[in-house]
Amino acid sequence: MAIADWNGRIAPTSAATAAPPQPAPLAQTAAEGVAPTAAPESAQLLQSMARDLATAGHEIEQLKASIEQLKINQEQMTRDNARAAEQFKASQEQMARDIANASEQSLRPKISAPPPRPTATPTRKPVPIRPSPQARAQPQDTPQPQVEPQLPSAPRQPVR
Repeated sequence: MAIADWNGRIAPTSAATAAPPQPAPLAQTAAEGVAPTAAPESAQLLQSMARDLATAGHEIEQLKASIEQLKINQEQMTRDNARAAEQFKASQEQMARDIANASEQSLRPKISAPPPRPTATPTRKPVPIRPSPQARAQPQDTPQPQVEPQLPSAPRQPVR
């Protein structure tokens, strides 16, 4: 058994999926058993059905074209995603290499120039204090009176 699709193409079907026989279309039965006065109404009905079928066929073709465009877009997105994944993987590998290099460099003993020697600041020698001319005029023999510090008048407690 075969079934025709909207475009008039015949597709084979199995007996299990075959639809039961359809009654003859309304247009055929109406044309056979109706008086000639009903012909204009039948013609209008047939024209309306033909327009509807043509519109449905056109919409089906548009849907097929849309589906094809969606497939193309999906394939492009798949390629773009694969390219992005490759770039991501490559950047991760590069970062891993950079981290390994940085770790390796930080583990190596650093051989650098010896630390700079501190520059010695010259020490100044104290300048001797020269006595004033008046002090030179006084004889060296005379002792200067010394002031003794005054102690508090309160007695201290003995230390035990």
